[in-house]
Amino acid sequence: MSVLPATSHGASPYLPTILLAEDDEESRSLLVRVLSADGYRVIPVRNGTEALDHILSARGKFRWTELPDLVVSDINMPGLSGTDVASVLRHDRKPLPFIFITAFGSEETRERARWLDAAAVIDKPFDIDVLLTEIRRQLEVR
Repeated sequence: MSVLPATSHGASPYLPTILLAEDDEESRSLLVRVLSADGYRVIPVRNGTEALDHILSARGKFRWTELPDLVVSDINMPGLSGTDVASVLRHDRKPLPFIFITAFGSEETRERARWLDAAAVIDKPFDIDVLLTEIRRQLEVR
């Protein structure tokens, strides 16, 4: 999926939407700036509970433009974890792709992510270019 140019009617170009769930405020702010600068519309949330609430609320109110094309989520967060959110949404007709970022990249974590059909698991600290490449790859296949 690529960003489409503006139409002749002056409409804004389509910006792929990323729901970013990260409990660390500094990391979340940095990722919002980087992802926005790379041409994405970013919906930042502080934890998995807010992520799930946002998705279910948008669906329930038929606000399709508020639904993300991709979720980038920390795994370990207060309340619902990133894998908890993916687990709830896993059986959707058209599940959202998840890219997990984690400081605790154990084999057990990776196995759970595979079981949830995660697009990728990226260990912290990470090279931002690795994340951007994976995001682009996931949005192209949608």
